[in-house]
Amino acid sequence: MKTTKLQQGLSWLSLLVVVLIVGFLAFIAIPNYCDYLPRSRVIEGLALAASAKTAVAQNAANGAPFNQGWITPNATINVSSKAVPTDADRNTNAYSGIAINPTNGIIIIGVRVK
Repeated sequence: MKTTKLQQGLSWLSLLVVVLIVGFLAFIAIPNYCDYLPRSRVIEGLALAASAKTAVAQNAANGAPFNQGWITPNATINVSSKAVPTDADRNTNAYSGIAINPTNGIIIIGVRVK
């Protein structure tokens, strides 16, 4: 009667292959993760500028100054005209990083990327 050997776990070769695969995936994922934060800050600025785009389009259709009737959104930690806005700055729109040029309708978005 033959007895079978019980499985005792991973061999050194299979363990090495698993470590190499995990290392390769981390090598690919880390640069993509480092780009995530700046991209999210830019997307926040674009989202806050949506109302400015609507105001420019409506005022252009009516022949009014491009920034007429548009209320500047409050500054955030990422979308501000100051490098490091305080809590008081973020509660008002005085340091908002979004502005409309009244003569040509260009929307300016100031985003802190780093």
